[in-house]
Amino acid sequence: MPIVDSKKFHGIKNRLKIFFNTLLDKHISKEQKLFYWLHAVDHLIGNHSPEYCLHSTKDEEKEHFIWTAGLENENARNHLLEFLKDSGSVFQIVNPNYATHINESYNARSCRFNPKHTNYLSSYEGRTDIATIYHNEGYQGLLELRNLSGIKPIHPILRDSLIEEHKEKKLRSEREKTEEYRSARSERRKSRKLIVKGKGDYGNGQDVEIISNESQNSSEIPKYVIAGMPQEKREPFPLPQIHGFQE
Repeated sequence: MPIVDSKKFHGIKNRLKIFFNTLLDKHISKEQKLFYWLHAVDHLIGNHSPEYCLHSTKDEEKEHFIWTAGLENENARNHLLEFLKDSGSVFQIVNPNYATHINESYNARSCRFNPKHTNYLSSYEGRTDIATIYHNEGYQGLLELRNLSGIKPIHPILRDSLIEEHKEKKLRSEREKTEEYRSARSERRKSRKLIVKGKGDYGNGQDVEIISNESQNSSEIPKYVIAGMPQEKREPFPLPQIHGFQE
């Protein structure tokens, strides 16, 4: 197959990435995901037939991106099709019903029993086992482990604290599964996107909030408002007279 200039694929990388993630999360069969993925070429060159494209009827009147280079260059289309075939195997092994949250939760739990800044040469395996029991069985597993080991029962105050922590965790987990919580979380994410960071890698330590158009038209109100600015001038912190330092 003739080599094609990489510039021919300019503009489609991010679109394919978004479409790929959309298919992964979509609740359709693996065969359907692969079918739509292999027909991404048709979508990019403007063929939005219902049998090839996921666009709904309400999107038919919208203007869509056209991959001009692919429309004009058959070799470019063939190269992209080869890429789609090679990457399509991912849909056969990825299940959207599973995520890495459980692994991340366990790793966080394990780090509490095995802090990374401490080298536990003799107790690492035991600490990891205890972390696994706590992760799987909760505080009940720890209490049962103490009983089997012949260790005296923990103080009632500590036991009540563990029970209360377990109850709060369970309630929080149930609350996060509700549609109201997910909707509120989605709104929070949208509101964060309205906040623009200041210039520079660190935004000068301040967040910049853009004011509405009506306010921008006013000569008395600045175009941007920097949040968190001090109300009065602060005096420099006095340096200690140690290590021979002289003001």
